[in-house]
Amino acid sequence: MSLGLQSILPSQAPGQRLDVADSLVIVQRGDLPIIISAPHGGKITPPDVPERDGNGVSRFATARDGNTNRLAIRLDNYFQRKLGKKLFLVVAQIDRACVDLNRPAEGSYEVGPAKRYYNAYHNALRAACDEVRTIWGQGILIDLHGQSAANSTVFRGTGDGVSVTNLVTQHGRKALVGKNSICGQLEANDFDIEPECDSDDREDPRFSGGYIVQTYGSHQGTSIDAIQLEFGLALRSNENLEATATRLAAALATFARTFLPVDSVQVGR
Repeated sequence: MSLGLQSILPSQAPGQRLDVADSLVIVQRGDLPIIISAPHGGKITPPDVPERDGNGVSRFATARDGNTNRLAIRLDNYFQRKLGKKLFLVVAQIDRACVDLNRPAEGSYEVGPAKRYYNAYHNALRAACDEVRTIWGQGILIDLHGQSAANSTVFRGTGDGVSVTNLVTQHGRKALVGKNSICGQLEANDFDIEPECDSDDREDPRFSGGYIVQTYGSHQGTSIDAIQLEFGLALRSNENLEATATRLAAALATFARTFLPVDSVQVGR
């Protein structure tokens, strides 16, 4: 069933990944109720959208979350190779210095032409959520980010569980921090996770979930649970990116077959 992903970017055929020449927002329809968002990895400055100056904007930031766009693509490639299944993708190629897609519109961009990139990204996210909800009834949105506070750490961001209300209500806290959760599987495969899965510590307020998880999470009645994952620099480096994508794919597959309404999903490590 199509609920409008292709209408956002008219040159896109269903399920087709777009080249940068066609669009600065990569959109792909998936075969599983898993949506991957990567708003801050792009490097491209459009000629009609200068870098922002941030006047009057709180929490102004322009730093790129390097390689998070590539992590999203590699994650999808892994699912396609191992399962023959695509993930829903919404991945920005536009530079965060021009448009910050993880902010409300009023703090995201400063010139009129930038609005179309902002709208393309969020229209795509909404359409993906609508399609997942219509087909499967529920799903998971993973918002990929990068941080430099801890080189080899992944910070979890859910507003201390708020954006995964549906998941925890259905399955209990084990779905967020248990052995078959995404973070539990990453921790079991030698990732440093903050907060640690066996602790009751609150999430680091710097990384506890931005506009995307706050807007699209299940606490908003979306039936889509949203988790922000902030990967350290070492985990996003060129030499480690493939290993990070492989282990994240395996964690997602275990989570999906345990907690999502899908047929058996098995991804080898």
